[in-house]
Amino acid sequence: MPIKPAFVMKPAFSAESSARILSHLYGYQLAHCLHVVSELNIAELLFESPRPVDELAALTGTHAPSLYRVLRVTAAAGVFEETEGRVFRFTPDATALHGDAEGSVKPYFQAIMGEHSHAFANLLHSVRTGETAFDAYYSMDVWEFYGKHPEEAFRFNKAMAGLTQYYSHALLPAYDFSRFRTVIDIGGGNGALLFAILGAYPTVYGAIFDAPAVIPETEKLILASPFQDRCTTIAGNFFEAIPIGYDAYLLKFILHDWSDDDCVVILRNCAEVMAVGNRVLILDSVIPSGNYPHAGKYTDVTMLACTRGRERSAVDFRQLIEAAGLHFAGISDIGQEEMYLIEAVKA
Repeated sequence: MPIKPAFVMKPAFSAESSARILSHLYGYQLAHCLHVVSELNIAELLFESPRPVDELAALTGTHAPSLYRVLRVTAAAGVFEETEGRVFRFTPDATALHGDAEGSVKPYFQAIMGEHSHAFANLLHSVRTGETAFDAYYSMDVWEFYGKHPEEAFRFNKAMAGLTQYYSHALLPAYDFSRFRTVIDIGGGNGALLFAILGAYPTVYGAIFDAPAVIPETEKLILASPFQDRCTTIAGNFFEAIPIGYDAYLLKFILHDWSDDDCVVILRNCAEVMAVGNRVLILDSVIPSGNYPHAGKYTDVTMLACTRGRERSAVDFRQLIEAAGLHFAGISDIGQEEMYLIEAVKA
């Protein structure tokens, strides 16, 4: 029978530690409250005018006392403002939760707190097994899920468009796209990034390359845009072949969804159709070393739970690029931790 030690080492009591860890938990609760107000379109209602909670409850078909308790949390976080009589007002921070605002993160928030939330709830499965928690929960990967759930897929594409609008405000002043005559956005979705580039550079022509299921909605957006004469669509699969004849090949938030081997296939397919001097522009987070907070470390956990990919370091990107037969041309910090510009050139 083993002898139980008489004295067990343990850390001393720390009120600061307990308070700090609890504050992280409160962030989890706030996120759920923000999800509720997103689903109920509270930002849109308050943008029209301040409203008492009873009116908001009537408009949203909710229980007023319960809605008040949720709104009180969001007001404490500065997203809304509570005034006398339980009246709530719109604030500048609420802009990102308004579905019609440029750069809105509302659909992304809804996706993460909606279909992706089950993956995060099962993150321990990923840590124990190395498998993707999303796949384990739904018995399919995230792309098959969106193929079978068109409403969620439509929202997810809107989420990517909103994030792109947000990041484009940092990207366009930081990089000169006028050096290119033609640009193709690989996996470009609804065209938000390419539209931003075409709007800023009137001499550039572009194409959006994505899965056949995505293209019809993209074509509608092109027809409604001022870029009909400078933008086209191409349907295909970037694991099979990449269109030839472009000066720059954009890969925005593509590689972080895939394994290293998959990324090399995508990059090699680009390299095979590129002329000497053509460039691949990878837009992903680049994780630095060190213990300080960085957005890429958090989005990497999203990749762990929901995809088969990951965020990468500068060394990782160099290795992928060189394995695909391209020359690593450097990394530009555009001032957004979620997005750096990594360049590869056909030598």
